[in-house]
Amino acid sequence: MAMRAVWTRPAWRELQRLPKARQAAVLSAVSRFAADPFGRHLDAKPLVGEKSAIRVRVGDYRVILHRGTDAIEVRAVAHRREAYR
Repeated sequence: MAMRAVWTRPAWRELQRLPKARQAAVLSAVSRFAADPFGRHLDAKPLVGEKSAIRVRVGDYRVILHRGTDAIEVRAVAHRREAYR
């Protein structure tokens, strides 16, 4: 069951600040996750303390997602040293 990805404004701005090659990798990872949000993804893990929050690893960057009933909301794109603050 594929879901659509909805980007928050801050997450979209963070994505735009990344180098073009990294932007493509992040967009690809989000679309792969949205295509099969309940499947097994080696680079995706649930966040501790938040019920529907998931982090997807893309190299040194982390994408914080929230899985809803009909869409995946992309909340943040950040370097790993800043992603969990």
